[in-house]
Order: sequence, then structure tokens, then C-alpha cells
Amino acid sequence: MLHHASFNARDQQAVASVLAEMLVATAVRAPSPPFPEGAWFVCLGDDFGSLIEILPCGTVLDQQAPLGIGFDPNMRLRSGSHVLLSTPNSTETIQGIAARMGWHSELIDARLFKVLKVWVEDETGRIPDARDRTAIPRDIRLGRHGDTRRQAARAGEPDGGSACRQGGEPVGPQG
Repeated sequence: MLHHASFNARDQQAVASVLAEMLVATAVRAPSPPFPEGAWFVCLGDDFGSLIEILPCGTVLDQQAPLGIGFDPNMRLRSGSHVLLSTPNSTETIQGIAARMGWHSELIDARLFKVLKVWVEDETGRIPDARDRTAIPRDIRLGRHGDTRRQAARAGEPDGGSACRQGGEPVGPQG
């Protein structure tokens, strides 16, 4: 089980809000500290507090830095990182949102399933892949979309077990 993935973006709030729209999730400003100033979470709304962490460009993991978070002003914008996520939205809806943002999207047939690749902020190698849950055979569905209303209702629980449940003010679709 994957509880969170993180990647960098130039406009963290905009990226988090758009991904929240695509995934029918909730964008929340990450508490700073311990997270870098400007970081955002996309809370997926499942029972485990799964999230996508959107970090400012240049933020790197560095064991020598305070809290293990450093800054590299020369960080490459392209990478091999990507994540496959399920969404209740249709492929057409995701393509429309991507087009509105000027982000490239491409429907790929991976033989076992089809996946819509979306290039976040268009020029980078960061690609969240979205799968329309209605088009996925049951035996290969890897993801599960939770109820964001349940997640939002738990936002104030001190024992929530997830930074999403302890984060700041939600932004975007509330379920």
C-alpha cells in the first residue's frame, strides 16, 4: 500500500488544487514546519490518509539538512517519477481539466488497461496517470477512491494518523 507520493511543482497551490479536482480529493496547505514553506497536500480521502505532497521546486531530501529537507536551486525539472491513481472522473473530464490548464495529456493502451497520462505543469517529467474507474476490469484495479466527505469530517481529529487529517484549510472539491 502506498500512503503518499511527493513531487515538486513551480506553483504548488495551483497544482494541488487541479489534482484535487481531477481526483475528487481535497487540497490542503501543508503545515510548516515540519513541511517546507509553500508545500501542499492532495488528500485522497481514503481510510488511510493517503496523500500526494506537492513541494516547491528545488526541495530535495537531504539527510544532512534540518528535518531532512534541503534546497537545490539547480534541481532538474524532469524526472522518471510518476504515480498511477484512480479517479471517479471520466477520461474526458480529466482531459478537459488538463487542457484548461495547458497540460499535455495522452491516452495510452497498456494492453492490460488504458491509462491517461497527464504532464503536470506540462514541461516536466512528473506524470500522474489517471484511470477512469468505470473502464477498469475488476481483477486489475489497483486503486480505490475513498469518500472525501469522511476525510474532511475527520480533519480535526488529533489521532487521525495522517498529516491530511491535521492539515490546514481545505481547498477544492469537498466531496
